[in-house]
Order: sequence, then C-alpha cells, then structure tokens
Amino acid sequence: MSNSDDLWISLHFEHPVTAAAPWTAALAAMEARLGATVTRLGERDRPPRRGARSLAELGAEVAAFGPQDSYRVCFGELEPGRLAVTFDHHRDPHPLILDSIMVVIPAAAPQRQHALDRLAPLLVDLAGCLRGSSGYVETLGRVMAKGPAVHPTVRADEELLGIFWLTWLGGAYVDRFGRDRVLALPWAEPQPGGAVLLRLGDSPDTVPEGRREEVEEYLGRDSFVDVNRTTRKPRGLHVPTYDQLRAWKPRA
Repeated sequence: MSNSDDLWISLHFEHPVTAAAPWTAALAAMEARLGATVTRLGERDRPPRRGARSLAELGAEVAAFGPQDSYRVCFGELEPGRLAVTFDHHRDPHPLILDSIMVVIPAAAPQRQHALDRLAPLLVDLAGCLRGSSGYVETLGRVMAKGPAVHPTVRADEELLGIFWLTWLGGAYVDRFGRDRVLALPWAEPQPGGAVLLRLGDSPDTVPEGRREEVEEYLGRDSFVDVNRTTRKPRGLHVPTYDQLRAWKPRA
C-alpha cells in the first residue's frame, strides 16, 4: 500500500544499457548506500528469490533481452525495509521514451529515517553507472501532486516533471538552462561530466515551502510540468530533444 511519505528515487537515461556491468554496479550501489541486500529479482511483479545468484548474475538478468525482445522490465526487492526497484529499458533507443530506474523506500522502512544522507550519493552513483540525464528523489505525495502528468504522459523531450528535494540535471539539461545560471543557485553541486545535483535541504521535510517552485521559476517555468494545464503545452525552451540528449558529449 503506497504512502505519501514513501520516497521515490527516479532516474532517466538516454542511452540503452544492454551490458550487464552497469546494472551490476547500480545494484551494488543500492546495496552499499541503502544498507540493504537484493533478495528478489526477475520479470514478475513478485519476482523470484535471489537464492545463490551473485550481483553479477543479477546484473546479467536485468540485461538479458530475449532474441525477439526490444523492451524489458525487471522488478527487484531489497531487505530490510522491503524496498522496491524497477528497471525499465529498451534494447535500442526509443523515439519517444527514455529508459529509467526507480527505487521506492516505504515510509516504514528504516532507511526512510536513517539513510537520508545517503540518497544524494546514491542518485549520483546511479547516474554515473547508467549515464543518467535527469532524475530526482522526493516523497510520493510531492510527486503525485503533479497530478495526471506523473506517468506516462510526461515526455522528457518536452518538459521535466519538476524540481524536487534532490534533482539530477545531466549536462545536456545544464547547458540548455545555462551553466552559469544553474551553478549560481546556492543549492547547486557540480558533478562529473558537466552534470549538477540540486539539493534543496537536508531532507524532503525540511525544504522550505515554495522553494521547489522558486527554482522552477528561476530556471524557466515553461520547461516544467504545469499541473493546471489541461492541454498539451509547447516544448519547454530549455528542454533538449531526444536527439540532442543522445548527441551530447560529457565534459572532460
């Protein structure tokens, strides 16, 4: 049962990840940062138990496309806390959808209170493993406040869902918003390859009311979801197209 205080970690990446090693590294980062162990992983909503499978074997399972498969979804669980993870990816670049990974930390999980300081490093780790283009960490209640735009109608080549407690902006987005403008924000933390992590507070509960919206307004309101709009809006001025995302080269 979902709770508005559950935490969502969401990351999109523009380049398909078909090798096992990046998925293995992502799983290892989750275990290390969250103090939890992957106990289940597979294609079903209630995936099979891990058994004796190593992290390398689990990474290979996530990457294992069948001969006729172009799209793959894997589900996993980590304990303690019954954390859920979803891997959603394509064999080849999709013209309309970016691949993604999502981790859900239930409100009752021990990590919800005792691992908050590890979530920014985890987001950075995952973005490094999978070449993340955009992502966030936020409470479910805040994410769902974006209304029907949450999923699957948001197109990352037209708008971003929003600015959240933790927001990952890959280098392509930073360049479009204006690197100097992004780095001028007091909550901006430069990352390798030209990316920036925005950390608006010590926890989602301590972010001052209105700060998320303040940053969206500063960066360019048209580039974020408008929950009051009932029709499709034009592509945001600062949002790269998928071709631009995939053509962008990380900074040295």
